[in-house]
Formats: sequence, C-alpha cells, structure tokens
Amino acid sequence: MIRNDMMSRVPEKSIAFLCIVLFLFFSSCAYLKKEPIRVESKRTERDQTINVAQKYLDEGDFQKALETYNVAYNKYPHEYELRSNYIRIIHYIKKNADIAFNREDFAQAGFIYRVLLNNYADIKHLISSASFDRDFLSNRVTTCSKTLNEKGLVNYREGNLEEAISIWGKILEFDPKNEDVKKSIATATTQLKTLQK
Repeated sequence: MIRNDMMSRVPEKSIAFLCIVLFLFFSSCAYLKKEPIRVESKRTERDQTINVAQKYLDEGDFQKALETYNVAYNKYPHEYELRSNYIRIIHYIKKNADIAFNREDFAQAGFIYRVLLNNYADIKHLISSASFDRDFLSNRVTTCSKTLNEKGLVNYREGNLEEAISIWGKILEFDPKNEDVKKSIATATTQLKTLQK
C-alpha cells in the first residue's frame, strides 16, 4: 500500500517538472520571436536619426545635427553604424569650420568652432586628440573673434560705424560673453545715433 502511494507521487513530480521545463522553453521561444522586432526597431530608429541629422546638416544647423546623434548614441552606444556616422558628422562639421577659416570667413568659422566646443564633452571620446581637442577649438574661436574685432575697429576708425557694428555683432553670435565687443557696439551705436540727428 505504501509502495503504491509512492508510485502515484512520482508521476506527479515528473509531470510538474516537465511542465516547468515546457514553460521555460516556450517562454524563451516567445522571447526569441520578439527579439528581431526590437532589432528592427533599433535599425529604424538609427535610420531615422541619420536622416534627421542629415536634414539638419543640409540646413547648416550643426548644433541640431550633433544633438540628434548624441541622443541616439546615448541610447544605443554599441550600434556600430550609428557610431560611425556620428564620428563622420563630427569630422564633417570640423572640416566645414576649417574651410571657412582658411577662406577667412571668420564669422562662419567662429560659429562652427563654437558649436564643436560647446559639444566637446559629448564628442571627445569619439575623436582622436590628433584630429582636434578643446584647446584647438578654443584657440580657433579666440582667433576668429580677435580677427573680426580688429576688422571692426578698422571700420570704426574710418567712420564706417554701421559696418563696424555689423562685424562686432557677428562676433557675439559665437562669443556672446565678449564684454569688450558689447562695449564697442554700444559706443558705436551711440555715435551713429548722434550723427543721424
């Protein structure tokens, strides 16, 4: 009698164990079926990020392009294609700044270098120090600011007050805390108003 009772319990334990194994098996199958959807979703988001960032680049809005990549990269840091495009965009933006600097468009160059400088904390781990670093960007912003300031002073001394004010205004677009330039603009504006009376 005891033996029959023990025999009747064995199948119950086996059935319970088999149920657990089957449950785990089917759960893992369901997970695997969902995984490609997640990967596809990641690809779609990556492609959207690339398209949106490219739109911003085409419009010349380098800040928005970098922000778009940074958000996506922080979400998917191991996504190789996203990382590669992010690095490519950083170098593309820097190249645009260098081109503007070399053709002596210091307002454009200063503005682009400032965008890179403002985003440096987010991008520094993606670039080699041989390409550029914070000091390089800071020096370029300073050079652009000084060069434009000198050009503004030349116009100011020649009596071209409106041109001087316009040039100094371009400096404030990428160097908004430049107090000397703000004072120069205020002085030239006051003199211009006096002359126009």
